[in-house]
Amino acid sequence: MKIILSPEIEQFIHTQVAIGRYTSASEVIMAGMKLFVDLEHIYKGRFEELRQEVIKGVEAANEGNLVEIDVVFQTLYQKLAKPSLKQLLLADPGRTEDLIHSPQGHARRRTIPNLE
Repeated sequence: MKIILSPEIEQFIHTQVAIGRYTSASEVIMAGMKLFVDLEHIYKGRFEELRQEVIKGVEAANEGNLVEIDVVFQTLYQKLAKPSLKQLLLADPGRTEDLIHSPQGHARRRTIPNLE
């Protein structure tokens, strides 16, 4: 099999071998392909979960269990307004805890793990 790589990818591969992270270009390519395969499995699983959720929603709607669109958007806006753990760590790498709010409005402290 012949594969044509961009100069940037070739340079990345050579660098990974040169710094000793991998022993050969083939090993770098295999590691990258393994990650790609893993991501494909994750996406397929997530797609199936979403498909099942859509089916549940359609069934609920057919039974008359509907939610007002304003409630849906309000819930989405609230979820989007909450920063993720990654955003918190990027904003303040020295941060050691975070305040979590439950859907019922209760708050509790969450310890942020040391990722070093």
